[in-house]
Amino acid sequence: MSRYTPAVAPHRYRVRFVPVVQKDSSEEERYLQCMPDSGEECETEERKRPHQLRTHLYCWCDKESLSQYSCGILATDYVIEITIKPWDPSDTRNADVACGTLVNIHPFHADEEGTVYFRTQASLRQYSMIEAAHLTRQETKELCQQEVQRLENEVQLLKEKIKAKEECGI
Repeated sequence: MSRYTPAVAPHRYRVRFVPVVQKDSSEEERYLQCMPDSGEECETEERKRPHQLRTHLYCWCDKESLSQYSCGILATDYVIEITIKPWDPSDTRNADVACGTLVNIHPFHADEEGTVYFRTQASLRQYSMIEAAHLTRQETKELCQQEVQRLENEVQLLKEKIKAKEECGI
């Protein structure tokens, strides 16, 4: 998430690795399939080595997986769930990337190619910078209108309190 502009802060997302298990497997088989191999060939510290990313070369984990496969050991498949948490303007950790001080709307995060996507109706839609700017203006306008309405209501209440005090002779 650090490759987005601006980078997505760690408190705003969660990554989970969910093992893929067969429907007809027993509870014990599922448990064994989901547990990391505790054999001698699988050292815990050795598995914490950094991975090679964005390269044409094989990473150590790819080589290890090929080696296990050649020995008849099938690696467990996983679904990687990435959950993006909703924008919380009141969270102080979001202050660095928030857009604006009055309305504090969520930032847009562009990918490595400068493209912005939005999740809409169970799909991803690519937006141009012009469309993103239009959406920002519209959202800002709506939030400012809400704030203006709140302030007008507050002024009206204060006027009513002042009038009530004047009528009482206070």
